[in-house]
Amino acid sequence: MAIVNINDAKSCYLWSDLWNGKVPLIAYPELYSYARSKNTVLADANARDNILELFQLPPLQQIFEQLNQLQNELQQLKLNGLANSWTCMWNSGRFSVAKTYKHLKGHREIHPSHRWIWKCSCQNKHKVFAWLILKDRLSTREILRRYGTSRLYLCSLQPIN
Repeated sequence: MAIVNINDAKSCYLWSDLWNGKVPLIAYPELYSYARSKNTVLADANARDNILELFQLPPLQQIFEQLNQLQNELQQLKLNGLANSWTCMWNSGRFSVAKTYKHLKGHREIHPSHRWIWKCSCQNKHKVFAWLILKDRLSTREILRRYGTSRLYLCSLQPIN
């Protein structure tokens, strides 16, 4: 949730920190799986003459393509010796729990009927029942039939007089 403004690259990890607009662990997952050290500092990786020293590489084409991309990104870094500075992803400079929660939660469109169920003033058991119907999770005879006949006996019990 933080972006590093790279100056000396000594407080930024090569794989797990967000730098250059991406997290290399996510951008290059195959390449990461062959890294010798998972905690390499960006300054150490940039100081290497041969980037192949960071990996235990098999001869796979996809790995070498990701390796070339990472090497190009490392060569484009311009280090000036000052300490790195960190900012929040939302560019406000201040940390906010609400913004962090919103970022982690993401955003999904909710069907209006689901919103209506939870906002209505009926009892909670009725809300849950309606929600189960909408989600097709209510254990009716037809749904139990989809699971197989082993569960069908629950709905076929005769009522007691």
